[in-house]
Amino acid sequence: MLSFYKLRTERQDNGLWGTPLKLKSIDGNIIFKDEEKEKLFSAIIMAFAETKEENFSLEMIKDIFIIHTESRTYYYGMSYFGLDDDKLYHLPTDDDKKVFNRMIKLKKITKKEIF
Repeated sequence: MLSFYKLRTERQDNGLWGTPLKLKSIDGNIIFKDEEKEKLFSAIIMAFAETKEENFSLEMIKDIFIIHTESRTYYYGMSYFGLDDDKLYHLPTDDDKKVFNRMIKLKKITKKEIF
């Protein structure tokens, strides 16, 4: 079963979740050419801020980003996440990615929520 986190923060008019107040610094390029990747990244950062509730800094290296907090450092890859509306899915295995992609295709075909 896929695990997901439902974002509590509302999207802005541009479709992104905005910059979390707990984000104190950014190192690297967080501008994406792909609008879907930009939305996904925005959701990941906001989900982190909502769940961890501590100050953090962000270091971006291509599709990998590192989040530093006072207590720990987290390493994430963009390819391990999927976004469906306001639900952020964690996709740690190839099977999870396949299931997520099938779910999105089915949702587009049927226009219904799958999970």
